[in-house]
Formats: sequence, structure tokens, C-alpha cells
Amino acid sequence: MFYQQCMRCGRILKPGALKYLVSIRVVADFNGVINESEGDTEEMIGEVLRQIDDIDAEELERDVYEELNLVLCKNCKDHFVRNPLNSSEDDLSPLDPDATAPVH
Repeated sequence: MFYQQCMRCGRILKPGALKYLVSIRVVADFNGVINESEGDTEEMIGEVLRQIDDIDAEELERDVYEELNLVLCKNCKDHFVRNPLNSSEDDLSPLDPDATAPVH
């Protein structure tokens, strides 16, 4: 018999049991701004190409697009929908010190 497991709590989901598929797409966003620095544009492009040459192709792809599919039981789905980022009110500060504060 085929069983699935909730990917959050590990609960066994028997055939016919209520379960939820959560699909998450993470896509790099371009805000339309290209920072120009002093110097030769071709030289800058060459430098970027040299930097990405040292990075694994799969890692570069994950930096642009990643898709996650989760199977959740009802309890974990309800928890996820109420708090998808799993954050507490005390933990809403940005992780990046250079990031701007969230707008409410």
C-alpha cells in the first residue's frame, strides 16, 4: 500500500486521506534599475562573466528560479496559511541590514 507523509510534521497520510499540495515558485525580480559605475562597460561585463564562471550552473539557476512542492496534512496546511513565513511578531525585522523595513 502506498503512503505519503506530511512534509512538515511527518504524519502518515494513508490513501484517501485529506492532504494538500502547496506549490511555491521563487523567481528573481528585476526592478528596472541598472546601477552604472564609473569605468568601462565591457570590462564590467567581463568581470561579471568571470564571477559566474566560478559558480555551479545549478546554483545560478536556483538564484533565478526555484520551485518547491510540499504535501501537508490539514493541520500543517492551516498553520502554513495563517503564517506562511513562520515568523512571530517579534521577528519581523529584515534579515539583511541593508534592506528597508517592511511597509505595513
